[in-house]
Amino acid sequence: MGLVSSVVEVVEVEVAPTPVVAPTPVVAPAPVVAPTPVVEPLGLPTFELQPVMLIAGDTVILADTEVGDDWATGELFEPRGVATYRAGRPANLERLPAGLASRVNRPIDVYGSDKKLCTVVIERLTVVAQYDGSTVDQLFTPEFDEDAEVESLEYDTNNFPIGVTPAQLRAKLWETQPKWLIGELAADPDCVGGLWARDPGLPAPTILTKAAGSNSTTKARKRAFERSSEFAEFQADYDEAYTSNFDPESPDDPPNWAKFVAGNPIEVTAWFDGAGETRVVALGVGYDWSWEGCGGIADSLELLEIRHGAKFEPSGFGIDPIAIFDADLDGKFEFLYSSSDEGWTAWLRSEGALGVSISIHADSYCPC
Repeated sequence: MGLVSSVVEVVEVEVAPTPVVAPTPVVAPAPVVAPTPVVEPLGLPTFELQPVMLIAGDTVILADTEVGDDWATGELFEPRGVATYRAGRPANLERLPAGLASRVNRPIDVYGSDKKLCTVVIERLTVVAQYDGSTVDQLFTPEFDEDAEVESLEYDTNNFPIGVTPAQLRAKLWETQPKWLIGELAADPDCVGGLWARDPGLPAPTILTKAAGSNSTTKARKRAFERSSEFAEFQADYDEAYTSNFDPESPDDPPNWAKFVAGNPIEVTAWFDGAGETRVVALGVGYDWSWEGCGGIADSLELLEIRHGAKFEPSGFGIDPIAIFDADLDGKFEFLYSSSDEGWTAWLRSEGALGVSISIHADSYCPC
């Protein structure tokens, strides 16, 4: 076998240079931005909208019955209020009925005697126990409390009992007095003078305005009052009591009928609606203070009349309401009264379904 020779040809191949790749640019990381907090709107109220709530100073009274100690928590302190002596604890929102607890941070409309004053938020809820007047003898002394540890009390210039510490007074109030749930209102100068409140979600109430001066309606009602059987009976009772009990020559005794009427003319007050129509008339004759309470003489006659159609009818209500309105728009008026004679008191009389009476206890004494 012969050898086969081969020739290998070496071929030089030109290789393309490796492409130059541009470096990847370094990108700075984006700043971390905190997510915008989602502000949850207040949920729907879980309370029934109220056409009338009573205002006491810069608080609104939310409940005055069945307010238990378990509705409150924390230490006793002196809360806001209209009474001279006050004790309170923060409301325990977890123990309150849901319809009351959800009123925190909710607005109410506040009204004065004849108009809306402001819309204001309830900042916090407080359970309070209160006592009014200038003394607390009936809480601390043996005359009224057989377990009392002090015989008698004296008072400083602020009507605070000497020898009783603020903590002792607050504890006594909490132990002995009825409790209310109040809403403390945010500070707003427009709300000063507020008398009652309602929930803003309700239609606006009808409010009567107190009239200045007389008109044809009030003059007619005065004449009817003077001719009424009630006025004639009042005069007869006055004359009989005067003749039986008093000396015409004594300057300390009440006057006879002629002098009484001359010195105490009939007073007439009226309230009118938005159309200018007189809707309520109050008539009164006599003194503010009566001897009758001490066994003497009946010396006043009062009548509050409400217009129904073309006729005025007696109501049986007092002649000195501080506000008149139709809160629930049932066509029947509510009459709001307030007094501080024997402890702060407010009450609502109504021709319709609305009505409430609320008062703060106070030491009471008989002037006779």
